[in-house]
Amino acid sequence: MNMGIVNFFEYLIINLLLILHVDKRQRYVLGTGRQTSFLEANEYQFLMFAYYAGSFISRSTLHSSILSKAFTPTIVQMINFTLWVFSLVKYDLFTNFYVTFFFLVWCGFPGGTAYSNFFYLANTRTTLECDFNLHFTERELTVNLLLFSNDLGIFFAGIIGFAVQAYYFPDTLYNPPSR
Repeated sequence: MNMGIVNFFEYLIINLLLILHVDKRQRYVLGTGRQTSFLEANEYQFLMFAYYAGSFISRSTLHSSILSKAFTPTIVQMINFTLWVFSLVKYDLFTNFYVTFFFLVWCGFPGGTAYSNFFYLANTRTTLECDFNLHFTERELTVNLLLFSNDLGIFFAGIIGFAVQAYYFPDTLYNPPSR
C-alpha cells in the first residue's frame, strides 16, 4: 500500500505539477519579451533528468541504509507534493532553476527508496524487526502485491493528473512545455 501511495504522489509531481511549473515559467519568460536561454528552453528535460537521477541514487544506496519504518517515504513524498502545490498555487517557492533541480532530485529519492527497500525486504530474510519471517510463497505473493500496488499508484496518478490538467489547464495538454 505504501509503495502505491508513494508512486501516486511521485507521478502526480512529475506528470502534472512539473508540467504546470515549466509552463508557468515559460509563459513568464515569453511575457518578458526576452530571448529564452538553452536552459530555459529545455527546462522540462533537465528537471526530468534530475528526478530520474534522484531515483537512481536512492535505489543504489540500499546496502548503506535499509528502512525499518515503511511509512517514511510515503510521508516524505506527501510533503514534497504539498510543497509543489503550494508553490504553484500561491507562494512561488521554485523560481530558481537550480533550487527546482535539486528539489526534483530530492523528489526522486522517496520513490527509489521505497522501491528498493520494499522489494529487498519482501525477497530477503533479515534480522530487522520489520521482517515478518515469511515463507517463500508468501514472499512471492508480497512481491506481486507490491508490483500491483506500484502500478495502481501510477495508474491513478495518470487518471487524476489527466483529469485535472484537462479540466483546469487544457492549454498545457495541447501546447505542452518545451516545444
